[in-house]
Amino acid sequence: MDGNTTEERKVIYVADPPRIRHPMRFMDNWAQANLPPDQVPSCGPLRAPSADDLIKYMSVFYHGFTVSRSPTGKYCTPLCDQPSPDGIFRRAAPPPGSYRSRRRYDAARRLRARAAYPPRYVPTRRREKSSTRAGVGAVSTDRTHAWPASHCKSYVDSICAADGLPPGVASNSEEAVVRGPLWAAVEAARSLHQAPDTAERLSDVWFSRVARAAVRKLGTCFWLSRCTYYACVMQSTAGLAEGARHPPCLCPVCLAKVSHLVVCKVQKGDEAGKEAYVREKYRAIADCCEAWAEADLFAGYQAWILERLKELE
Repeated sequence: MDGNTTEERKVIYVADPPRIRHPMRFMDNWAQANLPPDQVPSCGPLRAPSADDLIKYMSVFYHGFTVSRSPTGKYCTPLCDQPSPDGIFRRAAPPPGSYRSRRRYDAARRLRARAAYPPRYVPTRRREKSSTRAGVGAVSTDRTHAWPASHCKSYVDSICAADGLPPGVASNSEEAVVRGPLWAAVEAARSLHQAPDTAERLSDVWFSRVARAAVRKLGTCFWLSRCTYYACVMQSTAGLAEGARHPPCLCPVCLAKVSHLVVCKVQKGDEAGKEAYVREKYRAIADCCEAWAEADLFAGYQAWILERLKELE
């Protein structure tokens, strides 16, 4: 974890979407929901995710940090890390005002407030097709088996069959059913599947995609690598469909890292305070999920947390 984090430097700044100007006009429609004609709700347009909602969610997900609106940043600035196939960005002649990756990092250091969390330079040469690069505004991705429904047996068996693996053995015994946090999450999400798609519900789904991608990307700023241990929001993803199947929570390994950063580095506490921090963090997230209860992700996450708190207590 980042050793430069201190009690004074614990502010995370969230910038509003920038205003688009030439030569970035092709980005105008990036902030619009991607819905097939047969899924467009009849009750009106969708509510776009707002910076205020994102600040609210990030402040509870990374409980212990102060999350505020960025005082800087008004326009979208083109980046020139590599030449693009469409010829908009060229290595020999980058657009005026564009930044290369290292210069972008230096600019961020100059613009950030003194209390801001230290920025991290992340090279952009990796070619992973992450959920954020695929466009988090796409609401039309299959939601039938998005988390927590990605754990339903019929769906898992179909994935196994595609890889030539035998399905798991079903059990009709009530005692064999593990009624834990994941079971509670699946049941909470299942109750929403019968409801029709409305503008309010699809707006909450849209925000859930943005929120999950935002906390995942912010995790890399806390030196959380792509998680390979358990089901985790920090897992690598190859696109929207796979990203929707990932959980919104941190696994025990990544949660221990964040707990150490907040309790020991920011709050100057000791090891004994980590368990209390985790419980406080979970309670804050559960209360926050009420604001977007129409989304399967938040309904399942809230139910998962409530059951997990029972286990911790």
